[in-house]
Amino acid sequence: MNPVSTTPRGRAFVRTLVCRALGHVGPDARGFALDRWGSAAAEVVTKSTVTALLAQHDPEAQEFFAPVLERSLLGRLSGLRRVPFNVRMLSMQGGTRGYWTSPGAPRPISKPAMAGAWLQPSNVGALIVATSEALREGGPVAEAGLHRDLERALTDAIDGAFLSGAGGAGQPPSIAHGAVTITATGDPAADLAALVDAFQGDLSAAYFVCDPTTATRLALVRDAGGQYPFADCGPRGGTLLGIPLLTSRGSPIDSNGGQVMLIDPSAIAFDSGALRIDPAPEATLMMSDTPTSPVELVSMFQTDSIAWRAGLDANWEVQLPGGVVCLTGVQY
Repeated sequence: MNPVSTTPRGRAFVRTLVCRALGHVGPDARGFALDRWGSAAAEVVTKSTVTALLAQHDPEAQEFFAPVLERSLLGRLSGLRRVPFNVRMLSMQGGTRGYWTSPGAPRPISKPAMAGAWLQPSNVGALIVATSEALREGGPVAEAGLHRDLERALTDAIDGAFLSGAGGAGQPPSIAHGAVTITATGDPAADLAALVDAFQGDLSAAYFVCDPTTATRLALVRDAGGQYPFADCGPRGGTLLGIPLLTSRGSPIDSNGGQVMLIDPSAIAFDSGALRIDPAPEATLMMSDTPTSPVELVSMFQTDSIAWRAGLDANWEVQLPGGVVCLTGVQY
């Protein structure tokens, strides 16, 4: 009987990152891993340190990446159409219709409006920084923290690009690019009705998406009778007008309010490739969300820190006009 592992899913991959970051690779990693995690973990970690940290090559990398994709909107929006990169496809710009016919009568033909398209891979990524001391001395607590931070950073990066990325500089435009946009008026019922009216997708398969704060504010809205009409939603999602609501930290929100999107997943084609994570123990980082602006440079070597650069090939395209609509400036 094979022993049951109690190690959290994806933790072996995080241990591989720790080994590499501290300079333990190949045979040298075995002694370090034996002392720190025991013989069973040492075999797995030692093998992983001598292979590329690519999800399609390393079972431990696959185990780590699977829950990242599951937690992102690419994994939670059921019905997204996955298509391979660099393969020409037909994107539906209009629908087909069915007809009743009498026996022997010719059958009408509705000609769908089609447009050729293809997806090319772009790279979405995140940077994570930790101190070498925490990795050396922190033990399971530091590993758990690194594991959580890596998952959250990658999920936020994917969702942020998917929902609000401006496009350009190697980044695909978000699904909001070119979508019908409605500015909130302060009347949530009227605003949601306008959003539904503008929507051209399949409502029976649709999702609402917003950030956790906006979802919470919607749940707190009272109508004229003092009732809470949107009480079925909250920071962890729920339903809104009977339609599933997903929340994501990647959904944009600022001092002008949040954004609520109504999405038909079948209107969106996407693909994602392999995850790759590279350690950079001697890098100098521009510590800013906008690295083209004047910023403070921080040396990883000088601060005894380790940086990891995580990247994922991905792209998407809304192929049905009206399949995504946006309500902006939501601050009820």
